[in-house]
Amino acid sequence: MMRVMILAFVLLISKEISAQDIDLNTVRNDFNKGVKDEELCKKHLEVLEKKADSPVERGYAAAYHMFMAKHTSNPFKKMSYFKDGKNKLEKELKANPNNVELRFIRLSIQYHIPKYLGYHHEIEKRQGFCYE
Repeated sequence: MMRVMILAFVLLISKEISAQDIDLNTVRNDFNKGVKDEELCKKHLEVLEKKADSPVERGYAAAYHMFMAKHTSNPFKKMSYFKDGKNKLEKELKANPNNVELRFIRLSIQYHIPKYLGYHHEIEKRQGFCYE
């Protein structure tokens, strides 16, 4: 009987540990590295796409999705990665317009991408630096 209880306890703990695969601090710390490091980007994207359940986690999933555009040479895939990630991020922002971290993710991406992608509109207003 005691062995069964111990086994049940171990199984419960192992299930709880596996459910916590997203280390948001690591995702945040690796945010600017994901653009340059394809393996790191893929690792975070895989975990985030499977397990993200908060707006911020889904926002980082969208960002890492956009980062994948940097890691492919196929121009159609580049645009697909970028557009899909952008749409996911904008969806999260629409649902959570006052979430500062989501806004920071978007601003960081807008600041560093080429202007021809058309994702720079109203950047000053979004930063909160629009003085009227």
